[in-house]
Amino acid sequence: MHIAEFSVKNPVLVNLLMGAILIVGIMAASRLPLELFPSIKLELVSVTTVFPGASAEDVEKLVSIPIEDEINDISGIKVIRSTSSEGLSSILAEIEAGEDTQKLAQDIRSEVAKIQDKLPEDAEEPITEEFDANFPLISVAIAGDVSKETLRAYSLRFEDQVKLVQGVDNVVTSGLGDPVFWVYVDPVKMRQYEITLEQIASVIDQKNLDLPGGAVEQGDAEFLVRVTGRVEKVEDLLYIPVKRNPD
Repeated sequence: MHIAEFSVKNPVLVNLLMGAILIVGIMAASRLPLELFPSIKLELVSVTTVFPGASAEDVEKLVSIPIEDEINDISGIKVIRSTSSEGLSSILAEIEAGEDTQKLAQDIRSEVAKIQDKLPEDAEEPITEEFDANFPLISVAIAGDVSKETLRAYSLRFEDQVKLVQGVDNVVTSGLGDPVFWVYVDPVKMRQYEITLEQIASVIDQKNLDLPGGAVEQGDAEFLVRVTGRVEKVEDLLYIPVKRNPD
């Protein structure tokens, strides 16, 4: 007997069977651990280094990258992420599941100690800590058929808006890259003023500064000092004197 023929001859039994299946399905679905923003538990080891007065670029180059390179080969680390901001390097090492976090924290602490004398003199001693991170995580990707400059502007604007949302503790943006400026020179004027390409490049490099100047203490307060002259937009290049006429 085919299923269709059986269903026609026994409609009540078929309806009861379908009802039972539907009820069981609803009960099973209600017990599934579904969440819109699932909680993610991570075993992490952090390495935090204070570098008073240093720019984000200096922190990354002189502190974050050397520490990352030193701990990168430690077995048991799943991934390493770093954030370099003004005066502060923060490195997070995510530990593989099942690994001994305390032991790996000690291994990381030992490796960092090996290169401590190679870090800048003004940088404080790196602090290594282990902890569990149990938090909701949301990842957003922004893409489009627009220029990199436009995409960068959209991303930064979106980051500022997200930071204003109640309950948001931190926002990390990656993949933007630094802005790039192209300088086109006038060969006729270069000959007229007796200026070379090397001179132009050297002057721009000298004026594009963002250097730590240390810290100044006043009572219980401490103020970071910086020597800034960083080129942030095209207009900044227009006011850089390449050559001055003698008085």
